[in-house]
Amino acid sequence: KHLGSLCVKSWTTIFGTMACNTNGQTNFNLSYVEILKRSGPRSLFPYSAEVKDGVPIIVMSPPTNFEVYDQDDYDYHEYPDDMDTEGDNNNEGTTMSLKDFAQKSEKSYKTFITETIKLVSNGSVTENQTNEIANNIISFEKNLSKLAFGAKKSTENMTITQLSKKISDKFPMAEVLQKDFTVVGITIENNTNVTVKDVEYYNGVGTLLETMKNTNILANYILWTYVKRMAEAEGTLLHKIYLEYKRNTSISEYDKSKSTDDKQLQCLYQLLQSDVMYTAGASYYIKAKFNGTSKSEVTKIFKFISSEFRTFIENNTWMSKNIKKAAIERLNNMTEVIGYPDWMMEDDTIDFMYKYASNVSENASFVEHYHQLKENDHFQKLLVLNYCYKDKTNEDVVLRSNAYYLDRLDMLAYPAASLVTHYRPQPIPRALNFGTIGVILGKLLTASVDRFHAKYKTSNQSYGDFWDNSTKAKFCNYSKCLNNTKQCWDTRDVHNSSYQHFLGYTSIRLSHEALKKSKDNYTGASLLPDEKLNSEDKIFFTGYGSLYCPYSIHNSTKKVEARYYIQEQDLPKSLNEVVSKYKEFNSTFNCSGDLTDTCNLIPPQLKRDVITC
Repeated sequence: KHLGSLCVKSWTTIFGTMACNTNGQTNFNLSYVEILKRSGPRSLFPYSAEVKDGVPIIVMSPPTNFEVYDQDDYDYHEYPDDMDTEGDNNNEGTTMSLKDFAQKSEKSYKTFITETIKLVSNGSVTENQTNEIANNIISFEKNLSKLAFGAKKSTENMTITQLSKKISDKFPMAEVLQKDFTVVGITIENNTNVTVKDVEYYNGVGTLLETMKNTNILANYILWTYVKRMAEAEGTLLHKIYLEYKRNTSISEYDKSKSTDDKQLQCLYQLLQSDVMYTAGASYYIKAKFNGTSKSEVTKIFKFISSEFRTFIENNTWMSKNIKKAAIERLNNMTEVIGYPDWMMEDDTIDFMYKYASNVSENASFVEHYHQLKENDHFQKLLVLNYCYKDKTNEDVVLRSNAYYLDRLDMLAYPAASLVTHYRPQPIPRALNFGTIGVILGKLLTASVDRFHAKYKTSNQSYGDFWDNSTKAKFCNYSKCLNNTKQCWDTRDVHNSSYQHFLGYTSIRLSHEALKKSKDNYTGASLLPDEKLNSEDKIFFTGYGSLYCPYSIHNSTKKVEARYYIQEQDLPKSLNEVVSKYKEFNSTFNCSGDLTDTCNLIPPQLKRDVITC
């Protein structure tokens, strides 16, 4: 019911109230020019807004999102007769030829169209009329796809007037484009410059439209492109038809990954796509789960860890002077995103990013909400043309599940969604946050000076080498307490029997030292009323140990994911090696043992005297 109303609303908005007669058939005498002036350009003449050499410009290009193609264009003769394509919808062990698969896909597409018409027409269109409409839509789409993919590849700069003449002598491209650009307050003139790709396509479309005897076919095709986009909206009967079509035409496991039948959850996942409502959803999340106060506290921890890391770089004895200089430069130029970019807390900015989504009744179908949000995203991207576009830099960080260092961009990111699992505000002592968040930050910073980085790769390498020969030799000689296979694979000094790694070894020491030096900068509780947690060191190491605790995700196949990126069976061994060789841990818990730290990677002022436990 909702979908039918929405389709009628779209139809009448585009073509007027006289578009349909009582039996549901289109019956009006609009020219193709008038149809396109009312519908806008996107179904036939897609466009985008780009910035080239600092100058914004409209880019016109042929459509590519076709579901069917002219079968005469299939180069079946290029393939041997026995070359098959497997479909996930076939019985196991069966195959079909490429030609058969194309025909099967077209048949499924027609079913998608006819079932959709039945759904939205509420019985007002007969079966014969439905088949005729579907056949005409498919035929028209084939013609367009043939023109789009058959056009010679080219890129030309021209005015709107020049582009119009490529279609027909009097085609009003400025008016057609203006239908969309009025929404964002941009005027399209005949002398407006555009970049046009594959110009032959526009010549061909002009001929196709000029020779069209029944413009109802064009109107139906345009409306179908709108309905097809709406079919992507989760949780509707239309989406169910859409999924069935996709399953029947996919050669992969399309949609088999869905683990829930919860429609609300499916809709939520869809809303959180970047081109729908991710920005607003992420903003709502951080306000509810990780506000400005929380971010400030974690940023404070980061500053202490960063200070210790700088000391580590400047005073270690295994980096050469050149590598130390390069490492400090990386640290100085590093972009840090703690939780989220600050602009995501600004209500006015978030509201502006949804200004083109029309108000929708809360009782309306999810399809209508989805449609409005997709339209908003489209129009937001046009704002680069008048320099009003709001840059969404680093918004994707917010809801990621793990912290990461991106070496190509010298960027350290600790997502809010990941921080929420570890951050504990007062009255929980800060030592717990240093033992979890501080250690992870230390690990990310250490990753910035690790040996291999994509930023330094050459054409024949997958990763580039950040270290010089002197640094490599000293590191491999000084790191014999570690599993240094990653850094020393090309030397004889590889000690891969250990479960302790460079990043883990360094990060606990950096964070623990930062905790000690931060004491005078904090007020509030520093201990807990429990004998097992009555010192900062005990709290710190307890938090640290939690990083090595795996958690399980139960579904049809049981999976275990480790928080610390180490295989589950290695976690206890890795944790044991890290703490058993660390004097501070042993003295805190009165451990006894005979393991010593034989590494010489930490500067002397940070490496406290080693004891035998």
